[in-house]
Amino acid sequence: MSIEELIGLLNRVLSIDARTEDGESIVFETSSYGSERAKYTIPKEGVDKLMGYGGSLIEEPVRIRSNRSCEFLLRDSSKMMARGIDDAEYHDPDNQITYSLSRASFRMLMELLIYADNGHSDMASELRSRLRRSYAEKEGDGLHVLSAALPYRCLSLLIKLDDDNPNDKVDYVSLCNSFCFLYAYNLGDSILPINSLDELTDRAIRRRIRRSSKEDMEPPRRKYLGELVYFYTRGISGESWDYQYLSYYHVLEYFFEKVYSDNMVAKMRQELTRPGFSYKRDKDLLAFEKTMRKTFKDFTTASGVNESEALILTLKKYIPDLTKLKDSLDAVSSTIVDYIKTTDSPFSSSKINLDLTDADGVYTSLANRIYATRNAIAHSKETLTKKKFVPFKHDAALVNEVLLIRVVSEEVIINSSKEL
Repeated sequence: MSIEELIGLLNRVLSIDARTEDGESIVFETSSYGSERAKYTIPKEGVDKLMGYGGSLIEEPVRIRSNRSCEFLLRDSSKMMARGIDDAEYHDPDNQITYSLSRASFRMLMELLIYADNGHSDMASELRSRLRRSYAEKEGDGLHVLSAALPYRCLSLLIKLDDDNPNDKVDYVSLCNSFCFLYAYNLGDSILPINSLDELTDRAIRRRIRRSSKEDMEPPRRKYLGELVYFYTRGISGESWDYQYLSYYHVLEYFFEKVYSDNMVAKMRQELTRPGFSYKRDKDLLAFEKTMRKTFKDFTTASGVNESEALILTLKKYIPDLTKLKDSLDAVSSTIVDYIKTTDSPFSSSKINLDLTDADGVYTSLANRIYATRNAIAHSKETLTKKKFVPFKHDAALVNEVLLIRVVSEEVIINSSKEL
């Protein structure tokens, strides 16, 4: 990479007005929110370092592999900012391996810049936002300022073979997972390899759902069920995608027993009030008993409720307008409606076409997709033959499913509320 190509990359992704005045160093101007623009310099040695990086990024998990080492990008799940964690190094003399934990490196930053420049606008937006939210000095080292663009709570684990280690076939992913377990076991903090670069933009996804500013928000005009509010806000604040999904699912599950009993009562009343029915005729009573026995068999499980059927009934009752649901999904994402129409869930094979005139079919496919994803999260047995969810490994695959069930739960909360 030449200095001109590096300048172009920095300007396209970070919008920092980078340029060179001497052909060797780079100067640029940027500002944090609420502050004046300031000028920074990347000296020649820093420029040479950045130009020497790029072109070896691997996903699943995110890592940079070289001949004798591998750098993993880790997610720090603690409440403490990763940039406040001290660097640490651990040497294994028996296996001749060194583990170095630190802030994500400039090599990783360059990989993210190149990735963002290749059509990944969410990543570019995230990196720019991180840089602008930083509170850098008015004047200073440009490399220090660029480090602010590294995603929040990201760490780097560099696993490096000793010079005299003869092993040239190393399972670095297994070593990384083993280190993360030992770290959590001993220190009580969780760090895990990031399995997809999409995970780094989850805050950008959440920002798109922000519908109003604090100043524009109006007071409530409807009374919402308190327990549903608790489940919903727990989903909003959830740190993990699977935790969010189950929180939003609890909003729907809240109504399962009620819609079940209402459905049973409605079926019984329908049979008892048929014009040809008479409680004085034994054959009519026997036919009624047979019909009800079949209904209970089809709809009832050992727990008392067939959840998949109860989910369909809940969706039909509290989301009566599928067009409104489609509009709500469009309002939070320009791609989600087409995604669920053309792409199976990672945990089920149920596409959802909200434009179909067959409403029953839409409700069934919607319920199947939601319920299968819920089961994949809740039932992750080793011997499970169906698709199952593995935390962190499948986080990126769950993003769109969380977005779908969040909007569905919002519609249920709204349509189960009453006017103040």
